[in-house]
Amino acid sequence: MSVQLLDSTGNPLTQLVTREFTLTGIQLPILFAPYDKQQLPAVLAQTAITFRWTNIIKSTPDIPSYNLQVFEVLPRQKDVQALRANQPILNVIVKGNTQYIWRPQLLFNDSLQHKFIWTIRTTDGQGNLYSTTDNNPEGRSEPRVFIVTGKPKL
Repeated sequence: MSVQLLDSTGNPLTQLVTREFTLTGIQLPILFAPYDKQQLPAVLAQTAITFRWTNIIKSTPDIPSYNLQVFEVLPRQKDVQALRANQPILNVIVKGNTQYIWRPQLLFNDSLQHKFIWTIRTTDGQGNLYSTTDNNPEGRSEPRVFIVTGKPKL
């Protein structure tokens, strides 16, 4: 990698310095849509919800597989409890892409709010979970919560 400092007009302030380096760890994908605690209108959410995340950051010849999981958070349940105890209502493998459009086929025609937590588990070409230097053996990205808001009562 080569680095050189430039001023605001693009003129060099230092000489170009080149050094070799090795990535020793990885960064799991970062979830960014729906963003954390985003409220989605029921009329749109029951048609399609688009999930987006960043690529895994690691130099590897394998194409990563992303296991997208969505769990419903039940009333009086903590977000992480839902992730650990509930069955996923969406559990799909996305190979190499960082976007998935879910057509949930759920009816949100009540006046309630429906809370969901979603996460990504990342595996390599052989199906092994990526582990990180922060002792995350599940290869699971930091989960995010989104809320589907139903029709207001009249």
